[in-house]
Amino acid sequence: MGRAGGELMLGRHGTPREIWSSPLQRASETAQLLTDLCRVPWSVDEQMTQRSYGVWEGLTVDQLAQDFPEELAIRNAGGDPDIPGWETGIDVGRRVAGTVTRHVTRVWENDDLRTMVTSGGPLVFVSHGSAIAAGARRLLNLPEQPNILGHINHAHWVELRYQPDGAAGVGAVWTLQAYNVGPH
Repeated sequence: MGRAGGELMLGRHGTPREIWSSPLQRASETAQLLTDLCRVPWSVDEQMTQRSYGVWEGLTVDQLAQDFPEELAIRNAGGDPDIPGWETGIDVGRRVAGTVTRHVTRVWENDDLRTMVTSGGPLVFVSHGSAIAAGARRLLNLPEQPNILGHINHAHWVELRYQPDGAAGVGAVWTLQAYNVGPH
């Protein structure tokens, strides 16, 4: 996320209450940028990392097309190819949604913080496009089909609202407020 994206996010939502980030470089740089803009320190959470691409990691698209043409076609169609080490969309969604839920629940259940969360800024999770999309689908109880919500551009984000007590005592409910928001 460039400076313009960070300023847009802060202008739209105010100073974050807390920031967690994937340990990978691009996400860490974004978290640091937000810290530089708003002075809220960020923490690394390994569970916010990008999906594992298994044996594909480090290969170019041309190499994938040559060595894994059928699997690449499955991936390009939104599926999960059967390759060693590939983390499925369902697994990524579970991991990211579970991590977000754990942090949000901890903050929400802390009586001293509840007022700060409801009247203060958002909780920010910095991750990677496919991990964010898979986590959002899981939190919203949507099927694991990438075309349901679509792609997330670099320096863009998803806005979700947490309701700890759902309708008719169903439990926590997440609602989608905005998707793929960012500078143009």
